[in-house]
Amino acid sequence: MSVGISEFFTVSQRAEISETGGGHNQKGIEFQKNWALIKMLEMESNNSEDFLFLFEAVQDIAILDSEIDPKKIKLFQLKKKDRGEWSWSGLSCLSKPEDPQKKKKSKRKSIPLESIKSSPIGKLYNAVDAFKTMSSEGRFVSNSGCDLLMKDGSNAATSTMVSLDMLPTEFSDLLVKALQSFDPNGSLPDTSKLYIEKVSIPVDDPVPYSIGKACEFLRNRSPLHAGQAQSFVESLLIKITPLGARTETCRNFEEMRYRHGFGRKNFQAALNSLEKIIDPTPYYDSWLNQLQKEGFNLIEITAIRIALTEISRRKLSGTNLKEDIEIEMEVKKLLPVNPIPPILQPWLETLTASLAEMFPHEKKAKLRAYILCGAIEQCVDLT
Repeated sequence: MSVGISEFFTVSQRAEISETGGGHNQKGIEFQKNWALIKMLEMESNNSEDFLFLFEAVQDIAILDSEIDPKKIKLFQLKKKDRGEWSWSGLSCLSKPEDPQKKKKSKRKSIPLESIKSSPIGKLYNAVDAFKTMSSEGRFVSNSGCDLLMKDGSNAATSTMVSLDMLPTEFSDLLVKALQSFDPNGSLPDTSKLYIEKVSIPVDDPVPYSIGKACEFLRNRSPLHAGQAQSFVESLLIKITPLGARTETCRNFEEMRYRHGFGRKNFQAALNSLEKIIDPTPYYDSWLNQLQKEGFNLIEITAIRIALTEISRRKLSGTNLKEDIEIEMEVKKLLPVNPIPPILQPWLETLTASLAEMFPHEKKAKLRAYILCGAIEQCVDLT
């Protein structure tokens, strides 16, 4: 086991540092999963040599730069907000310091510096600071910004990402003093390792946004499969969903990797699966247009198209039903002895009638779709 892996597992077992489980409602869970998926797309687009996402391990998500011998770790707290912006006190549990440029007001009761220990920033810093071997940083990520002016004049409410070492002096001094409460005899806290990041992911329905990002990724990486972006996203979300659900203690890193991890090799396996499945959309259009010219009405064509889309989606996500597999097997038996003719309609209706005898409860559109899907795959295999 590498030094980095050993350090990560050791830190993950420290109850006073590991802040995981139970902190998200359903919207928060969906926000977290879709953020992770988009982050993977981004890292793969940037040709990252390796990565390993660990869900609900130390923080909401930890990203190591290697599965085998990590040197860097990034820790992420992901918090969705339905309305408004984050405030200084909401992030730090500290009072807002007096503006040194303004006349001091009457003394008010100050919040103890130790209060930061229960704050999002405090918990994130404590986790980041626990790593002494690996290079570490922490990010507080939300769909909302923080209502806070930085010393360069920018506003954290509108900036995509700002480092906390860019805080105005009065805030920076207060933050450093408060973070020292974790280790009064230690070195000065390094706030350059802490960031506030605002992302554009909508919290009410994040999946369409993820599909858009996946489509953009596939256009660049695998253009022939860009039309399968929705299936690709659904497949990845199915794989990611269980990784943050289990909260029992892991006995070793291998067990943690199995329960909570999703690495670059997993992402590439999903991408390879996508590329093995033909994006049949352009072929569907050609074949369905011909069937419409031969006499199929618009309702029949639409029903077949919907069924074809569902077939492709289930294949990619690995969620085929038992009857789907049985239909596909029968189609593979029928096609070799029923060659594809120039006129499609009589051929398709004959094969559909044969399948209907074996699967009397299935809709005609679904049976037709499986025949067309199998025929198109047969054509591709011959090229």
